Amino acid sequence: MNFATVGTSWITESFIEASALAGDAEVKAVYSRSLQKGRRLADKFGIRTVYTSFDSLLNDDTIDCVYIASPNSLHYEQSKKCLLSGKSVLCEKPAAVTPKELKELYEIAEGRGLIFLEAMKSIHASSLPILREEIKTLGNITTAFLDFSQLSSKYPAYLKGENPNVFNPEFCSGGLMDLGIYPVYLAAELFGRPKKIISHCDFLKSGADFAGTLIFVYGGITVTVSYSKTANGYTGSRILGDRGAILIKSVSNLTGVTKIRGDGKTRELFPEIDEKIVMSEEIYNFIDFAKGERLEYYDYCRAVSEMVSEILEDVRRGNNFSF
Repeated sequence: MNFATVGTSWITESFIEASALAGDAEVKAVYSRSLQKGRRLADKFGIRTVYTSFDSLLNDDTIDCVYIASPNSLHYEQSKKCLLSGKSVLCEKPAAVTPKELKELYEIAEGRGLIFLEAMKSIHASSLPILREEIKTLGNITTAFLDFSQLSSKYPAYLKGENPNVFNPEFCSGGLMDLGIYPVYLAAELFGRPKKIISHCDFLKSGADFAGTLIFVYGGITVTVSYSKTANGYTGSRILGDRGAILIKSVSNLTGVTKIRGDGKTRELFPEIDEKIVMSEEIYNFIDFAKGERLEYYDYCRAVSEMVSEILEDVRRGNNFSF
């Protein structure tokens, strides 16, 4: 299937590299408002076509699918235009800012026989089925701590008085939407919809949130989700039961997974692997869905995506986000 990409950041480069590992996927065109940035990206990967007009991209009948990695505030509008032009869409998280927008995009895709998918690596990772089976051996699970804290490379610029997109609420960005979404997704994948959510988020002077703690109460199981864009987390995530524990080094890629039995013995369940390999699994599934295969899993991905969007909106409302 022929892809076009929207956006020129590092994540787009990773997608192009990962698509080469996914089999039936080839990036044929890139879109950027800046011809210079678009040409630089295209030349790096030997891609011929660069569009600076979004309508020109939409009118290219050789493009089957579009990967969108633009600022969060543009996801809904760009995804909708692609779907209405007959192209399936793989959109970086969050695929839409609000549950209402997200539901509309899924419905447009459904009505036109297309695929709309939120790009979330963990739900497509080959480690997820392993993790689901192994947590059954932990006995009575009452506690889990899921964290994604990563010092942003843009934070020094912010401290100097600049206003990078990731710390600018006008782009519907910040810690929750950029990093917190990963552990929220994993909580939803493993435990479903929480019965109660308690949350607290911290904000910069720009109005963007930079850190937060969310407590998901399931009734018998309490999951603490934490995130930060101004500090690195070094301890990873953990799921605790009375017969052992599971440690997860990367909650975003769902790699580096280790089990500790009740007697203290450890066993590696899934190693740390290159992020591009994990991303290729996401692309592989997207292509299957676009071909009409394994649609029951597509429906599951959609259900989790909509659930997470509703959780994020609940947290934003409870903490007076500007969007």
